[in-house]
Amino acid sequence: MSSIQTLHEILWNLSEIIWKNIEEFSLVRFRETIPEYRVHHYWWIHDMLNSSQDDLIAAIVAIKEDDLYNQSLKEIVEKYDIALEDARYKLNEFLIGMIIRLVVNNESKYISQQLAVFMDELEENPVRYSLTLYLDKISSESEELVIELGDNYILSSFKDRDWIDFKIEGTIEGKNINDAEKGIKNIIDTLRLYGHAGIEIHEGNIYPDCFLQKYVDMNAILSDSPFELEIDKKGAKELQKFFNKFYPLIINARVDTKLSYIDIALQRFAEALVRRGSHEQRITYAITSLEAMLLKPKEREGLSRRLGQRIAGLLGLLGNSPADVYDTVLQSYDVRSTYIHGGKIEEEIGVEAICEKILWITRDCLISFLQLMEHNKDKIINLLDKAILDEKMKEKLGELLKDIEIVPIPS
Repeated sequence: MSSIQTLHEILWNLSEIIWKNIEEFSLVRFRETIPEYRVHHYWWIHDMLNSSQDDLIAAIVAIKEDDLYNQSLKEIVEKYDIALEDARYKLNEFLIGMIIRLVVNNESKYISQQLAVFMDELEENPVRYSLTLYLDKISSESEELVIELGDNYILSSFKDRDWIDFKIEGTIEGKNINDAEKGIKNIIDTLRLYGHAGIEIHEGNIYPDCFLQKYVDMNAILSDSPFELEIDKKGAKELQKFFNKFYPLIINARVDTKLSYIDIALQRFAEALVRRGSHEQRITYAITSLEAMLLKPKEREGLSRRLGQRIAGLLGLLGNSPADVYDTVLQSYDVRSTYIHGGKIEEEIGVEAICEKILWITRDCLISFLQLMEHNKDKIINLLDKAILDEKMKEKLGELLKDIEIVPIPS
């Protein structure tokens, strides 16, 4: 019998000892004191049980006195080559976690489920997190929108007092809570990119299906972003299509270190939409996003002209007016330069309108580059530069861009 099979068998027998002691010390009675909204709050229940220490300690002492406890420790140390203290910590959390699960559910059938979760943790397999996220800056007139996003998430509308709110529910995997939060960031950035909207999580929670990871409750100040996504039934289908295409692309962009420029561009675009501040600040973030995509690291001169020409060349072949795009980029660069150097921006320039245009341009460039990830960034830039004067290079660029889909901003 292999070590992992031996450990599984020992832990199974230990779990039956845990169940026996739960019954013997009447720990199930604590279920009545746990509010329904707290049944997934592992650490809250953990603290609640600890406040009734006599019964809990007596049960744990009885469990630890059983030979199966020391056998489990020995197997964990040998199988996973970890220190005795680390093994003891993991096994003690397993004991507490199993007690909590069985107290909450009051059924021994949950032993096999929780044992499988613990074995996954020991093997450092990804942990499944259940999430519920309440969103700000997304609205609808319909209370009945239910949108499937990929295989794991549901975006739905519901009435909260006098207005319609949206929430996302589903599951996400990661080796720790940081992985789960990165995954949530990808979800929200995909929604922002679709809707050109300052969508944020104003409340939510992430619960791990495990013993050794903490849950997270989220609370934030409501966004004051002027950019909001409104969805109707037609828009729901368009959002679903967009999410299913671009969510995996955003994940890939953040996994591949060669594509870190897209990660930077996405972050700056999100800041432009979400951060509190003036139109000048939003323009500055947008220009920084565009620079990450369309400037090379060592370029130092003629930056606004280079940036304007490249963006105009890219979006011009995707159905936009090159002259309008070029003018907007140069105006935005001037605003950005004046702003960061502390100068005064004249009112007649129309900063609000420039801000709206440059954010739209940034969105379309991001959508384009996400679909061009398999191509080297510098090669794309070189092709854009050569296409300005060389018709053959322009044709080659057109061939590269022929399958690029630019999704209109929801009206």
